[in-house]
Amino acid sequence: MNGGKWLGSLAWMGMMLIGPMVAADIVPVTLQMSPPVGGANQLDISITISGLGKDTDTATITGTIPADFYLDFDPITQEANLRGVTFHKQTPGTILVSDIELRYLFGLAQIDSMGIKATLRTPTPPGMIIDGTFNTADHLLVLGSGRFDVTAPGTEDMAIDLAAQPIEATSEAEGQITISPPSIVGDFATYNLTLSLPVAFDEIVTEDPMTVRAAASGRFEAVGQFTREIPELPSVLNWDSQGDGIWAERDIATDQSRWLDENTPTTLLPNVLITAVIEANTVNVLEDREAKEVAVVNGRLSIAPGRTLSIGNKLKLYTGATLNVTAGALAEVGDSLNVVDSELVLGLGGSGVGQLVAENVSFGGR
Repeated sequence: MNGGKWLGSLAWMGMMLIGPMVAADIVPVTLQMSPPVGGANQLDISITISGLGKDTDTATITGTIPADFYLDFDPITQEANLRGVTFHKQTPGTILVSDIELRYLFGLAQIDSMGIKATLRTPTPPGMIIDGTFNTADHLLVLGSGRFDVTAPGTEDMAIDLAAQPIEATSEAEGQITISPPSIVGDFATYNLTLSLPVAFDEIVTEDPMTVRAAASGRFEAVGQFTREIPELPSVLNWDSQGDGIWAERDIATDQSRWLDENTPTTLLPNVLITAVIEANTVNVLEDREAKEVAVVNGRLSIAPGRTLSIGNKLKLYTGATLNVTAGALAEVGDSLNVVDSELVLGLGGSGVGQLVAENVSFGGR
């Protein structure tokens, strides 16, 4: 196994900082429009012509939406947390709008659309996602190719070319993007994404020789999938002064360790953890640190000389795990130390004696 590899047509896009000091993986996914049922992917388009009135028709939406998704991955469960999204403008657009026919004055005037294609773009990427929701105002819908053919009495026929006069619009609404739990087969995890995006705009298309105003409302729905190779846990993690994020992998942006707190898995925890679950070959405690509970599932937890690891409740060493309290270091356990066929090493040297203090010590089963 190795880290940062996306399969199929996806390419690894590296790391991106989302908010203060938090790194996220960037995963490109092309979403496919869902079938137009239940009102989804059906756009009600109304066009008003000055002096002639308004007519409405419904267009069907098909095609694709390319996007970059910003995600955190739990290194133990592989569950993903959506942090942001960037929609990329395509020329011509990859969102296809079926042709519509509008009639005015009992058919004396008409507007027909031909080959309209749209795209989404994010002017200031990425747009934030919080608990699976995002503000549609962070993104633009662009109708940038195709045309409206206008025929009206007393005027020459007119073609409104959207490549020359694109409609760009946004609205303030709540969109949703959800991601499924991972489906894990061997060393690979597969995820499904679902987008629900309310669409609404009301824009003047042209004012010469007459005012033509276009309005639309509807909802885009699209789905996508990606597969990720599960990265290996690193051989050594340093619990240092820069620990910043999710447990058990190294942050490429800062080259520092990342941590997991089981109760608040996305909170920055540079100094104090609630429950630290250790699954790596070696974890070095390089600064004074605190935790309510520590469970060394496998590997070695080593406290550097002169440093203190204070554990308020319980320290548990599973079978084969090691706790190394180097010379001059201190491990304080407020309640219980539970050792299951594990190794305790207390150092002795010029810096003094490694000390282990616990209220209760037990040996035996889990």
